Amino acid sequence: MKRAALLLLLFTCITNCKTIETTQRKSPDPQEISQSRSNSLAKFEESQVDLSFVSEEFRDFIPEVISRDLFLDYNGFVLEFDTMTQHAKWVSYLLCKDNLGHGEERSSNFRMEKRLGHHSPRDASYKNSGYDRGHLAPAADMSYSTESMYDSFYLTNASPQVPGFNRGVWKRLEEQIRKFAAEKDTIFIATGPILDKTLPTMGNSQICIPEYYYKVILKKDQLSPQGIAFILKNEAASGTLSSFAVSIDSVEVLTGINFFPLLDAKQEAQAESKFDLKYWFGS
Repeated sequence: MKRAALLLLLFTCITNCKTIETTQRKSPDPQEISQSRSNSLAKFEESQVDLSFVSEEFRDFIPEVISRDLFLDYNGFVLEFDTMTQHAKWVSYLLCKDNLGHGEERSSNFRMEKRLGHHSPRDASYKNSGYDRGHLAPAADMSYSTESMYDSFYLTNASPQVPGFNRGVWKRLEEQIRKFAAEKDTIFIATGPILDKTLPTMGNSQICIPEYYYKVILKKDQLSPQGIAFILKNEAASGTLSSFAVSIDSVEVLTGINFFPLLDAKQEAQAESKFDLKYWFGS
């Protein structure tokens, strides 16, 4: 309860941060504004992220990679792994209208990731745990090829989810995102758990049990990129999906992840600081 209250308070602060700053700060003079803009530009230029080691098919939209050694590429998606919690920090992929509905046969053969050695999650940890192996990048989003479907069943792409969550609101959100792709043609997606070292673990394993999950979505556009994010608690839930919507900035605050580091400053402000429910869900 305390953790939920803390997160609720943090969300409230995030939502209201611009209002708070406006009322507390004095208006700077023109010289201060000019200096502030110069400093912001310099900071942006200095923080350019090197993704040259990432294949071109993923490079334009993946989050900032903190550890190259824990960056794993698969057919259809990429992720960065966290050995402390035995979870992907994020899983990122592109979802195209043309790839929807191909219906490659679903596999149920979850497997270890040999590249991680003893740090890889193990399927045995889930047995009799009461938790589903919840996909982060959904198998249905990878159904356009045998290879991508196969890779979606690596345990690095799974997380312990309450059955009512995995088969309920999480599944509904996955289906809604496929509708977004059908309507918008191509969207970029990052998804994962909100990780915390204090989270409980599953049985005798090191696999933590997340309390919250996120999905971050970007429709790239040179003039007016559109972004939206969702945060959901790992529990059965009802209600409209739009009620779980937040800004991408909100998720970045909670996770410490820079989701789209290659956007320029103007595009980033447009896509990450706000979201337009009408654009995504219609009237």
